[in-house]
Amino acid sequence: MEWFGVPRSRRLVELCVRFSLVGASAVLGIAQAQTQTLVPGHTPGEFSVSPSGAATYSIPIQVPPGVAGLVPSLSLNYSSQGGNGIAGLGWSLDAESSITRCPRTLATDGVQGRVNHDGNDRFCLDGQRLMVVSGGYGAAGSEYRTEFDQFSKVVANGAAAGNAANGPESFTVYTKDGRTLQYGNTEDSRIEAQGKVVVATWAVHSISDVKGNTMVFNYGEDTAGGDWRLQSVGYAGRSVHFIYEVRPDIYRGYQVGSLIAPYARLTQVETRIGTAVVQRTNLTYDASSNLYGSRLASVQLCDKDNRCLAPATFGWSSVGPDAYTSAFGFSHGGGKDNNITADFNGDGRSDMMGFTGSGTNWHVCLASATVAAPAFDCALWQGSALGVKSVVAKDFNGDGRTDMAAYTGTANKWHVCLSTGSGFQCAYWYSHSGGVTKNVSGDFNGDGRTDMAYYTGANGIWSMCLSTGSGFSCSNWASHGGGYANNLTADFNGDGLDDMAGYTGANGNWHVCLSNGAGFNCSYMTSHTGGVSKTKLGDFNGDGLTDMAGFLGTPGSGVAPWKICLSTGTNFTCSDWTAHNAGLLGAVGDYNGDGRTDLAAYNFSLAQWRMCLSTGTNFTCSMWSGSGHDEAQGDYNGDGIDDFAAYTGSSGKWRFSFSLKKERPLIQSITRGTVATGIEYHGMSAPGQLVYTKENSSVYPYRDIQSPMWLVRRTTVSNGVGSVNATRYHYGGMRAELASAAGRGRGNQGFRWYRLFEEPTQTELHFWHAQDWPYTGQTIQSRVRVVGARAADEAIKLTDTQYTCYQTMGASPTTGCPAGVPGLIYLVWPHVATVKSWDYNGVALPEVQTWRAYNGTNLTDGSLKQLGDVTVLRVDVLQAGVLKHRKRTVNEYHPAKTTGTDWQIGRLKKATATSTQY
Repeated sequence: MEWFGVPRSRRLVELCVRFSLVGASAVLGIAQAQTQTLVPGHTPGEFSVSPSGAATYSIPIQVPPGVAGLVPSLSLNYSSQGGNGIAGLGWSLDAESSITRCPRTLATDGVQGRVNHDGNDRFCLDGQRLMVVSGGYGAAGSEYRTEFDQFSKVVANGAAAGNAANGPESFTVYTKDGRTLQYGNTEDSRIEAQGKVVVATWAVHSISDVKGNTMVFNYGEDTAGGDWRLQSVGYAGRSVHFIYEVRPDIYRGYQVGSLIAPYARLTQVETRIGTAVVQRTNLTYDASSNLYGSRLASVQLCDKDNRCLAPATFGWSSVGPDAYTSAFGFSHGGGKDNNITADFNGDGRSDMMGFTGSGTNWHVCLASATVAAPAFDCALWQGSALGVKSVVAKDFNGDGRTDMAAYTGTANKWHVCLSTGSGFQCAYWYSHSGGVTKNVSGDFNGDGRTDMAYYTGANGIWSMCLSTGSGFSCSNWASHGGGYANNLTADFNGDGLDDMAGYTGANGNWHVCLSNGAGFNCSYMTSHTGGVSKTKLGDFNGDGLTDMAGFLGTPGSGVAPWKICLSTGTNFTCSDWTAHNAGLLGAVGDYNGDGRTDLAAYNFSLAQWRMCLSTGTNFTCSMWSGSGHDEAQGDYNGDGIDDFAAYTGSSGKWRFSFSLKKERPLIQSITRGTVATGIEYHGMSAPGQLVYTKENSSVYPYRDIQSPMWLVRRTTVSNGVGSVNATRYHYGGMRAELASAAGRGRGNQGFRWYRLFEEPTQTELHFWHAQDWPYTGQTIQSRVRVVGARAADEAIKLTDTQYTCYQTMGASPTTGCPAGVPGLIYLVWPHVATVKSWDYNGVALPEVQTWRAYNGTNLTDGSLKQLGDVTVLRVDVLQAGVLKHRKRTVNEYHPAKTTGTDWQIGRLKKATATSTQY
């Protein structure tokens, strides 16, 4: 049998994109079932654990060779941290490239924005921000580079539908290796936002090399659902075709008023030579449940005669039964009316706090990090002298810990007590004079710190007091005129800034005021007619926009319609969903960990919960066993699913109800023939077998992160002798940069370090990563240690790497990259890498240092330009710190052509190597 394969270690081409959203309006060309013959071997694939702690698996889609190496690089990829994609939960199709709209950011543009489908949008090439170097942004003929320079020239062409407001008609990309890529230059590769003529995505249509060979991509678009899919790739008389079916788990989300509803699910990939099918990759799915999304069951490679390799099969974790389990735990004795549930130490688990009634003593009970919930470590913290009903509990300084603020009643003076994680530090801050009862809290400027607002009573004018981390800065913002009692605060358009909404009292018209960080932009939107008093807020379809749920009936038993009004980012779209009939007496939260807001109500007569889980288009309701009430809702065990607590009235004894539902399904086993891989996960915030170490050293605008994120804790691989080889993983030091000023706000910067321990060889590999921009994610140090080798188990190998950054559009080829300056284009490169090694007895081996220099390349006009070409490479070998050998290579390049359609760079002319023995 003939297989058109590629090595498993083959790297994907530089320009690739995850088509995690695809669309189809019908079942497309599903192949006829044939008798299958199993042949020796198994469907290829490669498992790994990413530096972010995700379990990943990659299956190459094998293709026949092309001319001069021009072939598509295609694969199916799984990430346990991915969304519900083209092949189900966690799966995406790595095909080729696209240019999409992306928001302006404070870090790059000095402005915090969102995608607006207008001239304020920016463009991203496969997720890399495009920086304009010539012309107006989005204008015909404008030229771009990627923010981290890939040394490709990107040119915008024309105007879509003849109007520049719709974006460019197409893009042309000239790559460093001499290829030319056309994006959006055909109707099928130019994808408009649903219901608009504005182009949302420019997909690659063709790739041509310098010899004139061309590869063509064809797409299908579902205009009603705002979605698209890759249909085929053709090259050199060969082609790859993607076959879909209507997915049973259609997701509906919104962006700037446009619907996004992926309609298709990949079922087969066909490889053809001419018109003859020579190979198929077949995908099958678990049909038992689609509540969380599609679950891929197997992938199998077959030839044209349906002779097939053993499939790769995937075992998924159980989501758990529809029930609660109850347990008693001891916290403070204040009861439900004297309790605040929040995360006071920033560990991702909900804590409890009650006022003792004596002086400034508060009984703070932190969820245990080592003992399974419900368990608390309680202590007295000194805070405000006022009780629970007189304080606002929010994060006022942006460190991820909940603080408290109490109004003194005197001249705008507030007593603000900032949590340190083990106590409060209190000071007086000056804010508005409305007090706690008339205060509205939210992060109105998106800097990660909670602000305060108070309605002045004058024509929609609010006193907006923005937190500085050590005080408040107040000014007047114009918003709706409904006041604090007729106000809802939430992020209705998904830009990371809290907005305001007030009901006008007429026909479902709401006055919605969207924050821009320095004020509000107000307009009227249509939602339900119940007003603020009959509204629950939540993200009911999981698209990142806050929606409204209105109960307009009379509370009773059984089920009833709710008016669910989903935010589109520019308005609301309302429909009736069926849920419990308890009305606003019920609770809202995510009770199954799927990222969508659910509704719940406790039925005392049945001693059960009526749980209504959102599917994104309605609720699915059932009765769950378990006792308790929703007096104190929180995530007490750090699993990302909301729990309930009710006070028993007895000496600090609380009854906790924990959902037996687990976080959405994850692949926990992969089988390929006789090779089986097992995967165990643990939550960052979950107590017990710790997989993550939080570092509490960050200073604003940085924040140390601990969240209910699931990480790989241990993997096993069958070793062929009846046992398994196991590897353990541990992570630490995740942090984020908050949007505090221009040049800031780059978000999550990943783990500072992670390590893995291979049990059979007793070998530990430890990696440290940079977190400062623009070096974020670069490995700066690695260590290999073997138990029993060297004294005190010291390292047998140490690698240190120092990085340098140049501005590729700077005044000279070696202009540096100053910190905190927005709008730069970067070349980040390893300046020197030092490798030190020892044998198992501790005897030092030769040290190797590798030095690189990027001094610029001459253009045809004689000027010098930074084009990412290594000009000098030096390798030094040292023994006991003394230089013993040096090899120095000097590279000379042909003058680069960078004008017009010419883009000929990086062509090596001569390399001169000199070796010296000392």
